[in-house]
Amino acid sequence: MAIPPHSKPRHKKAPNKRSIIRWCVGTAMLTATALIISIPLIMRAEDNIQQAANVKAYAATITNTANKAIQESKRQAKLYNARLANQTSNQTDGEPATQNPDEYNRQLVIPPSDVMATINYPKLGISLPIRHGTSEQTLAIGAGHWEGTSLPIGGAGTHTVITAHRGLADKLMFTKLDQAREGDEFTITTLGETLTYQVQTIRTITPDDFTWINKHDASADQATLMTCTPYGINTHRLLITGTRVPNHDECPPETGCLTDGTLSTTAFALTAIWATLTTLARHSYNEMHDRRSTLPAPRTHRIQSRKTTARPNRHSPRHRRQVAGRPKRL
Repeated sequence: MAIPPHSKPRHKKAPNKRSIIRWCVGTAMLTATALIISIPLIMRAEDNIQQAANVKAYAATITNTANKAIQESKRQAKLYNARLANQTSNQTDGEPATQNPDEYNRQLVIPPSDVMATINYPKLGISLPIRHGTSEQTLAIGAGHWEGTSLPIGGAGTHTVITAHRGLADKLMFTKLDQAREGDEFTITTLGETLTYQVQTIRTITPDDFTWINKHDASADQATLMTCTPYGINTHRLLITGTRVPNHDECPPETGCLTDGTLSTTAFALTAIWATLTTLARHSYNEMHDRRSTLPAPRTHRIQSRKTTARPNRHSPRHRRQVAGRPKRL
C-alpha cells in the first residue's frame, strides 16, 4: 500500500559546502560594513571624552591658581580689549584688528595650561577648550579664538569670535552647529567665570565677508560661533551670534558639559549596528539549517511499501503446503 504524498515524512537537508561558504562570505561582509560604520562613531565618542577631560583639566588649573594671578590676567585682558576697540573704531574695511602676536599669545594664559577658555553648548553636546588663534594645528585639537576680535572675558562693546571645524570623521567639534536655533544658550568660561549667551541671529556668509565683525551694538556683549558650511563642501561660513544674558548655573565648568545625550546617542547607534549584524547572521544560519527538502520520501519507505504489496514466493515451503491442500481444478 503506497503512502499518500502529503503524509510522506520530510527530512532536513544537510547544508552543503556552497551554502556554508555563502553564509561565511555574507557574515564577513556584514561585519566589515558594521566596522566601517561604527569606527567613526567610536572615534568621535573617544574625542568627546578627551575634550571633556581637557575642559576639566583647565577648570582644575584655574582652581589651583592664586586669585591674585587670576585677577591680574583679567585686568590685562580688559586693557587688551580696550586697545583693540580703539583700533577697530578707526578701521573701515571691516577686517579684524591686528595686535602684537606675542602680546596676544600671552593673554589669558595660566601655566601649565595652553587653554584660554572653554565653549559649552549643552543642547548640541559641544564641550571644547578654546586656544589662541585659528591655525590648523589649533583647530585640529579643539576650538580657536579668532585673533583680532575681543578676548572672551565679556563686557560692554565686546564681540568675541570662536571657530572650530565641522564634518571631521573622527571629531565632532562644531559638526552639529547647523542645528542651533534662536533662543538657544551657550556658555564661555574664562578664568573661572562663566558667561552665558543667547542665540539671536543665524546667518551664512562668504569667506571674504568681514563686515559683520565690527557691525554690532557698541553697548552689547556678544559672542559668535563660526564654522564652515555646507557640510562637506565648506564654501561658506555659518555664524551663530549670541547676546549676553544672566547665568542659569545649569552647567558647572568643572563638569565639561558633555551631555548624556551625546554619549547615549553614540552608544545607541553602536548597539543598533551590532544587534542588526547579529540578527542577520543568526537568521541566515538558521535558514540554511532549517531548509526542508522537497524530494520524495527516503528509499527505506519505498522498499517497505513494495514488500507490503509484493506477490508471495512460489518456492517457499509455506507456499507449497498451501498449494498442496487446495483442491485440484478439473
